[in-house]
Amino acid sequence: VSRELVEDGVLDIEALIGRVLGRNIANYLGYDFTLGTGTGQPNGVRTLVPAGNKVNTAAGGLFPTADFDLFFDVIAKLKGGYRRSAKWMVNDTAMFTLRKLKMNGVYAWEPNLQGAGQPDTFLGYPILSDPNIPVPASNAGVTALFADFSAYYVRLVRDVRVEWSMEYAWVKDRK
Repeated sequence: VSRELVEDGVLDIEALIGRVLGRNIANYLGYDFTLGTGTGQPNGVRTLVPAGNKVNTAAGGLFPTADFDLFFDVIAKLKGGYRRSAKWMVNDTAMFTLRKLKMNGVYAWEPNLQGAGQPDTFLGYPILSDPNIPVPASNAGVTALFADFSAYYVRLVRDVRVEWSMEYAWVKDRK
């Protein structure tokens, strides 16, 4: 970005670049924080959530819609202390599939009626969308997580650095 553009004053270009850069860094790191294997990457939540708290896609490529017992089993397997703050995490496609599910003629999905900032709920627990969770498909494996995500911490060893200079050939002189 040229100094002239920064100093122009018509647009707060530094704030704009900061927002765009921050969003891109979050998207890049979000993949590892969700799906990371722990080998050369952080352990992602999909890796760390115990097997009993994951919902696998059925052979037809969707959730096992006829059997809500699976979802209730997943809820029951999470220890009580974590269950109070637990949330579902799914992909957008899975979210819209779950919106259609009915139990005894009543939707299991409850839309947010609390106002902005509150998530919708599925079976009484908040449901969040993460684009990194696989879309339900017959070979997708785990396509829904149920956990207390506030108990998940990430330690970044190196800080993210943004460097700039007005010096000619600055990039070439870095060692």
